Amino acid sequence: MKNTIEIACFTYKDAIIAANAGASRIEFCCNYSVGGLTPSVDETFELIKSIKIPVFVMLRIRSGFH
Repeated sequence: MKNTIEIACFTYKDAIIAANAGASRIEFCCNYSVGGLTPSVDETFELIKSIKIPVFVMLRIRSGFH
């Protein structure tokens, strides 16, 4: 059985590095300091076009969990 390695990435550059290092998939977000928010649409589409592994996008419009 092959292990799945998902890497949480907060920048486009980090996601490219993770993909090139062998990640199975990317969880893409931004604003690490507030726990992760939804990244921009443009940056997300650019990432999807740039790598060949699945990209899961964080959907959170504000900080906190409430």
